[in-house]
Amino acid sequence: MEGNETRLCLEHEAVERSPRWSPETGSEPPLGLLEAVAIGKGWASEHLAQFDSVNIDQISLHRAFSGPEGTYWFYKVSFAPVVAGRSLYAHGAGFYVAVLMEGTTVEPITGKRDVSRWPR
Repeated sequence: MEGNETRLCLEHEAVERSPRWSPETGSEPPLGLLEAVAIGKGWASEHLAQFDSVNIDQISLHRAFSGPEGTYWFYKVSFAPVVAGRSLYAHGAGFYVAVLMEGTTVEPITGKRDVSRWPR
């Protein structure tokens, strides 16, 4: 869509319900990779049902923010929809979901591009 952008908007309150974690602790994340993938695939089966199927395209771990109580992280699970046996690799098209460390999902939103936020 011309003039639109797709992005994640994580609300502090939702993220703060998740366990804190940091890679510097040397411990595994509170939500394991396989659990995050299963949650992401469940989201995709409901929200991307218009496609024949979806393949996982990418899984990444992102820092949401740091607060006085610690650091919060989430997984981003990206999908490549399949149509007529072919994967559609459309990066940035909104075929992804955030999976918070307590197992809830946050889907991307699409709206008018706010060019005032861009560097000049």
